[in-house]
Amino acid sequence: MRSLALVSLLALVAGCPDPNTAKPTFDEALPPEPGQTLVIDMGDGARTNFEAASKAGVVVVAYDVGNKANNVPPRFEFLFDCTVDGGYGYIGTTTRSRVVKLQKEQDIGANLPLSAVNPTWRASASAEIHRGGAIDIAYFTVGQKTTTRTTVSRSMLKGSCAGATHFVRAITLGAFAVAKSGHDERKAAIDVFGLAAKSSGSATASDQKTDGDPTACSSATPDAEKPPAQCGAPIHVRLLKIDGEKADARVDDQPCPAGFGRADDGTCTQGGPHECRAKEPNDCEAQCSAGNAASCGILGYLKHYGESGVAKDEGAARGLYEKACKGGAQFGCAGLGVFFAIEGNFAEATRLFKVGCDAGNARACGNLGTAYGRGEGVEKDDARALQLFKKACGGGDANACANLGRGLQKSGDMNGARHAYKQACDGGEQDGCSLMKQ
Repeated sequence: MRSLALVSLLALVAGCPDPNTAKPTFDEALPPEPGQTLVIDMGDGARTNFEAASKAGVVVVAYDVGNKANNVPPRFEFLFDCTVDGGYGYIGTTTRSRVVKLQKEQDIGANLPLSAVNPTWRASASAEIHRGGAIDIAYFTVGQKTTTRTTVSRSMLKGSCAGATHFVRAITLGAFAVAKSGHDERKAAIDVFGLAAKSSGSATASDQKTDGDPTACSSATPDAEKPPAQCGAPIHVRLLKIDGEKADARVDDQPCPAGFGRADDGTCTQGGPHECRAKEPNDCEAQCSAGNAASCGILGYLKHYGESGVAKDEGAARGLYEKACKGGAQFGCAGLGVFFAIEGNFAEATRLFKVGCDAGNARACGNLGTAYGRGEGVEKDDARALQLFKKACGGGDANACANLGRGLQKSGDMNGARHAYKQACDGGEQDGCSLMKQ
């Protein structure tokens, strides 16, 4: 897929910005911890190399905020000559659209940290905001490429890895457009695409940058094994620290940089209700009370499993999952479904698992696959179970990869089984490691 050169983003603004007022300092250019990061400002060459690298192994990143005092510039670089053994599967979702409006100087670095290494564009975007305008980022998403690896140690790195700090856990795919707008102007995603939405592939208007076609995105289905043509541009990457804490696939924890929270419109911003971090239960309590559905789901997870120092309370967890599910945080539906399954209400459990699975929650897809495999709440269907295990495995659920391997082995596909077992093993599923050696 072809994308426009990063320099085309200069068309976002007219005139020459005053470097004394618009040029970012190192301090404000990169947040200390990236979390989930928009990569729509990635250049042509980097985007091509990134897509190739994600097919060869787990992608590694060098991320450094720099040191202004010592004149050390910031760094955000994909290390394409450094890899980690493993790979990415794909999990489809219902098509979603969103418009992120950047209205403050600090919004740029928090939402687009790659702008720190593209100072010309950063200065142009800053100048637009300083003039009272805003930057609209519209995107459609149809699925996610995810690795089962939930942690990477430095000993796993192979190749030229100097400066490596993070690995890419997941890549959200779809189509995007960037355009300038009025500070208080509200546009739907399709309106931000404008004329470019009528053509396939990358296109541009006088003040736009786009990649992908929202019309193509509309043909996507949650059960698709790959994104539609012209709707596979990288939108977000989810970064995890090398030698850092292990990610937990049971909860959708999509943090913003330290000091910022994810608002309902997807923006990393300061102030207002936002999605909490799973390791900050007090904030989860506060944000859930303030009306953020995702925070209710994360708090439910913490109480369900007694994580992050939170006392285990399954009754409270169930209520929080229900609140999250009704509020649109579909991974809360997956958690709620577990309680119905335990009670034997498999019909309601499978309904909730499907809601979560269609939204891209790998755990929900795996549980739905188990239901089809057992004939609980649905008619027994081994073929459908296998499809769902494959989808869940593609979404990074190592347990589903092990179940997929067992199903493939039973059908006589040993090569496919060994691949699935390796994915399970990469994700820390010990059964997968043992079965892979058969």
